[in-house]
Amino acid sequence: MKKLYQALAITLLTGSAVWAQTLDDVELFNTRGLHGTPRFVGMGGAFTALGNDLSAIHLNPASSSVFRNDNFGLSLGFQTRSGDQSFYDGNATSSNFNFLLENIGVVKKFEVGGYNNKSELAFSAGYNKIAEFNRNYTVTADRNIGEFGAGSLLDYWFMRELSDGSLDGAFDLSPAQLQQFGLFEELAAYEAGLFYAPDDTVRDIAMGNANTSTTAKARYIRREQGSFNEAHIGLAGEVNEFLHLGGAIGFPTLNYYNEDLVSEYSLPTDTFPFDANAYTLTRYNDIYATGINLKIGAILRPAQWLRLGASYESPSWYTVVQLYEFDVSGDFDNGDFLRSDVFSTGEYSYKLRTPSIYRAGAAFIFGKQGLISFDYEYTDPSSTRTYTGRRSYNVLEDDLQNSNTTVEQVMTATQTFRAGGEYRLGPIMFRAGYNHRQSIYENAEDFASSLTTISGGLGYHNESFSIDLSYSRTTLSRQDFVHPFYTDNTGAEELVDSDMVRSNLILGVGIRF
Repeated sequence: MKKLYQALAITLLTGSAVWAQTLDDVELFNTRGLHGTPRFVGMGGAFTALGNDLSAIHLNPASSSVFRNDNFGLSLGFQTRSGDQSFYDGNATSSNFNFLLENIGVVKKFEVGGYNNKSELAFSAGYNKIAEFNRNYTVTADRNIGEFGAGSLLDYWFMRELSDGSLDGAFDLSPAQLQQFGLFEELAAYEAGLFYAPDDTVRDIAMGNANTSTTAKARYIRREQGSFNEAHIGLAGEVNEFLHLGGAIGFPTLNYYNEDLVSEYSLPTDTFPFDANAYTLTRYNDIYATGINLKIGAILRPAQWLRLGASYESPSWYTVVQLYEFDVSGDFDNGDFLRSDVFSTGEYSYKLRTPSIYRAGAAFIFGKQGLISFDYEYTDPSSTRTYTGRRSYNVLEDDLQNSNTTVEQVMTATQTFRAGGEYRLGPIMFRAGYNHRQSIYENAEDFASSLTTISGGLGYHNESFSIDLSYSRTTLSRQDFVHPFYTDNTGAEELVDSDMVRSNLILGVGIRF
């Protein structure tokens, strides 16, 4: 697992800057949660065949034609995310709360054609949340250091294997050579006072005590924020009162910021590393992307009690702008605090294409009493591709192709199953739903699990106004790669195991006019 993750954390030398892209970056664009209007979420998102919902338009653009009236809606979410993290022998819990704009949209119906040949069309425009990335946690563990071969970040910098296969690391290199060979974390550690360089060659000030084993603390802090959203404009119409057809243009946007802090502290200053009692590597990853896709869909009503739906979503084409930075700091017994320069990629840009999405659904209508709906979705994240194009800069096509090879080997096709039901008691509606999205990874236990969501809700609807409330609970687990440490074992403890529960309460209002 250690070697696999190191292979996925691609770090390439481009001029005098470090270019870095990881599998986690690609994963962001293939992440989808259960978000949207309370009715949509309360019924598990099973709306491909139903329509008549502002979030359903993002699954099937024919949905807007099912509306009987003009409609405006706004939905707000209140999400909590709790987690249990484990790292080496350390365990921790985390809890985060976020306020979310889940959906806002409008449908406007109008007639076209002559007096004897009128057709009713529906124009739609809206915004819907696809995924939310906010997460923070801190986990602390004990590590054995000071003994050759024991796990230590500083030992990794000093001894790590270079790209040519030699096991040299920073040892006996000059600070200028650290930059020349692309050992920028090692250079940052040198600037933070963690290495010294007599005769202009880096020496490990701990190696004199390499046979002394002691215990220090390792701490990993992860701070993530951002979201994945989509705006759209669409047009749909009804054909012969039993067929609805529609198309839409989607404008997905992704913004993501991640700050990682890897620290070792409570160091015995007479052993390692010299008189520093703590040091920290801080990494920053900032991504912003804008994209476009096309959707077409149909809803067929072969009988009053049955609706069938299908839709196709084209690949989404993104322009990605990314900035990766890091620095190293050291705390010393004499009170000194040294921080390296901030090492940066500089801003760089590339293109990214996510796969097509195919959806199908069926809904069974029980008069005015209620309904049951089922959805199926298929996509293949392993076909996600990064490439250079117009306005790309600071990246090389060969580097992106290497990333594509890794994605193809590790990710896999995935299916999503959704089911929902609604029971009506006059103007009051009761809802329940289930949503299961398979992991996008071939070996889910090594990366991120499938997502399972159960949901429910209720609503009040009259001729001109609606108010709805839903609750959903999603369970998932994942492994976050911290950083390579110099160790003789499999390296599995370099991962933080997280078991998470995400709860979302959504309130929405709608106006018909």
